[in-house]
Amino acid sequence: MFLEEAEIRVSATKRNITLSAALTPEIKKDAITALNNSETNLANARDSIENNNVDEAIEELEEAKKWEEESNRAITSVAATPTSVAPTAESLTRAETTVPK
Repeated sequence: MFLEEAEIRVSATKRNITLSAALTPEIKKDAITALNNSETNLANARDSIENNNVDEAIEELEEAKKWEEESNRAITSVAATPTSVAPTAESLTRAETTVPK
């Protein structure tokens, strides 16, 4: 069922964000907050389905999806940010092995 898949996906994404070393605390907070909102909408959708209120369930699912997308935007903003151009230890080692002596 779509609802169960969405709940599992949101939960897994929250876990990955929490464990990520690449994300700043602020980005993690923004992304997790968005996913918490998504979870709330998913729970509301589940309640609406149980109460046979299909229209309200659809609205809650659409809102949950928007929050999930908001979380993804927060995460991908990090990937789009240019990183330092300072050489890494690995690139320095590679450069040393290619220089003739």
